[in-house]
Amino acid sequence: MDTSIDGWAIRKGEEFNLFGYFGQLFSAEYWEKGTRQWIIKTILGGTIGTGNWYGFSPESSEAVNALAEILPTQKSIILEKQFWFEDVYWGAMLLYYGIPGVALFGYIFQRLYQTAQWLINYCLESQMRSLGIVSCTLITITLFYGFVERIFEMKCFSFYLWLLAGIVVNVYSRYWRESERS
Repeated sequence: MDTSIDGWAIRKGEEFNLFGYFGQLFSAEYWEKGTRQWIIKTILGGTIGTGNWYGFSPESSEAVNALAEILPTQKSIILEKQFWFEDVYWGAMLLYYGIPGVALFGYIFQRLYQTAQWLINYCLESQMRSLGIVSCTLITITLFYGFVERIFEMKCFSFYLWLLAGIVVNVYSRYWRESERS
């Protein structure tokens, strides 16, 4: 059912359907029986429903244990599946850092996306436009892929994402300084 948690198709070298992988998020069966859906409901209920707006802890096992204490009726299930919480990365971030932490993270990505869009729209050099396109693509992938995988724990992806984000901000600030001089 929930192929990203239980499925080893990628690791075994079997045929992998990318559209089916992301498409499971929108299927009725997934939302009726899926593990991630249960995790999202549990995290939202535990964080927002109990007034813990600032999350529980950046340390994963401590956060899951605190959630289990707040929701005693689901304690055994939560503790049994505590390692699955990180698979729903945006939900895990809500559990760890709360609404302000996720909002700050979203704001950072929004500003990075807007800066990359500025490069696409206003830079004359094709390299800078390409840099903006690549950055916008990586940010979009990050936002959607964070619902099905631990995207920020993939070291190669994180390296390129933050490297390009730094370059985009550097190029933008260079253009900004040059426009102030003239």
